[in-house]
Amino acid sequence: MIELNTIKLKMKLNKILIVIILLFFIKGYSQKTIYSFKDTISVKKAPIEITKEIIKPNILLYTGLFNYNKFKKIKFKKNDEKWYVKIDKKWYLFFNNGEKVNLIFNFGKFKYSILWSKSQLTSQNRQDVFECRLQPIGVTMSAITIYYFTIEEGFIAIKSHDGFFVRNDIKIR
Repeated sequence: MIELNTIKLKMKLNKILIVIILLFFIKGYSQKTIYSFKDTISVKKAPIEITKEIIKPNILLYTGLFNYNKFKKIKFKKNDEKWYVKIDKKWYLFFNNGEKVNLIFNFGKFKYSILWSKSQLTSQNRQDVFECRLQPIGVTMSAITIYYFTIEEGFIAIKSHDGFFVRNDIKIR
């Protein structure tokens, strides 16, 4: 009788474990990483912190990337070598191996288009590094922030009027 109860208990535990595993795969998973972008020129400047959260293997959530209220949290989807950004519940092409992307962001009163160019830098694992600029439309700005991006790693460095900030886990050559 005791063996039968033990077997039934083990079967129930196995069923619960299977349900938990299935829920994990169906619902997805979340892995949160906070990247500190440290200034490579001046130690006195405070690092920029950007959170990259992996919601599903190909869905990423960046917090604090562009530092605008509406885009404080930005979802990206990676599909092969193309990256998409979610704006107002729709997915738009954001990156296509450095090719021109016809996408316009609205940040408050201003509109920005995305300009991509291949830089002369390579990442630590020999990936091409691309420059992403948010180019204002109809407005002239004295300083434009440049975001450095790789197909595999996403955003790896930021160059602004405050300095050149590199993600603490990345080495640029």
